[in-house]
Amino acid sequence: MSQKTLVQLVSPIKRGDSEITELSITKPTAGHLRGLKTANVVELDFDSHKKLIPRLTDLTEAEFLSLDVEDVLTIQTEVASFFVASKLSQLG
Repeated sequence: MSQKTLVQLVSPIKRGDSEITELSITKPTAGHLRGLKTANVVELDFDSHKKLIPRLTDLTEAEFLSLDVEDVLTIQTEVASFFVASKLSQLG
């Protein structure tokens, strides 16, 4: 079973007649990372996330590029946390 996290968008996205107000993000697997450098993903490299986020959500790349910058940073932080959360929980 894949782990998911839910992000509430500050600025909803219009898609046809509906509005996307929250985004479900799937924890990446090795396949999601194909063609990307993991270090760039963890360091919140925008171009890496531009390719990765549509693989983990139902957003298109164009929709990702139209997001409010606050939403982009929140989503990027959530994605990066998938790489460190399990290690941090073991420390506590």
